[in-house]
Amino acid sequence: FLLERSRTPDFKSLDRSWWIEPMQFSWLDQTATRGHTYFYRVAAVAPKQLSPQINGPRQPSHVLRRVLRKSRWIISAFTPVAHGVRARSAPVSSHANRMGKPILAIHCGAKHAYGIFRADIGYAVGGTPEHGTTHAILTKGVPGAAPQAIYQYSRYGTFAYHLHGFKPGGRYRVVLDLAEYYWTAPRKRLFAVFAHGHIKLTDVDIYLSAGGKDRATDDDFTVRANRQGAINLNFVSQRDNAQVNGIEVFRDGR
Repeated sequence: FLLERSRTPDFKSLDRSWWIEPMQFSWLDQTATRGHTYFYRVAAVAPKQLSPQINGPRQPSHVLRRVLRKSRWIISAFTPVAHGVRARSAPVSSHANRMGKPILAIHCGAKHAYGIFRADIGYAVGGTPEHGTTHAILTKGVPGAAPQAIYQYSRYGTFAYHLHGFKPGGRYRVVLDLAEYYWTAPRKRLFAVFAHGHIKLTDVDIYLSAGGKDRATDDDFTVRANRQGAINLNFVSQRDNAQVNGIEVFRDGR
């Protein structure tokens, strides 16, 4: 595929963590062709005539949106990150490998803790918290599933979590607790998950994985904490909104 030489960035994925310096930004973007989704990071420079309108390197996001929404950006470079495969055509039976108790568990989108799940901590930018449903969520068939209440809340949109307190360079397993309580068919919600800017999951379809609406499922991946002892996660919408109900982090024993 070819990128336009001049374009407007997708502000849904504009994240302060991708800031380079005043007037220069980098963000994750995507395109799709023949059933595959390609992710890439774009480096861009704002037009010079906008310089007087942006004062300082850390303007609030709503100011950036107002000033730059209709501006044309000059693409200076792009780097392919990864490409995803076609979404699976049938529910999967395998589930996350939970090893012992999580060292961190987050009740995403909730203002209160529930058991070992802490209130929505680590949230960095983007997304909307929601108490999405009061319907019962079927957790049978998911080994070590989170409590039902965890699946009734979520954070959705394009957003990031920055989790701290881990051993620098340590290897961990991140488990995402998921339930589709809005859509009633597959392929209505698709999203990707990045860790430290590297793709971990793509074409995540909660409904398809769980086998229906109001059913629990999970997905997982391994990651190493960075030098600061942090795990940085980005959830990127592909179709409709990305969503996560709970995040659990385990020590990876392998």
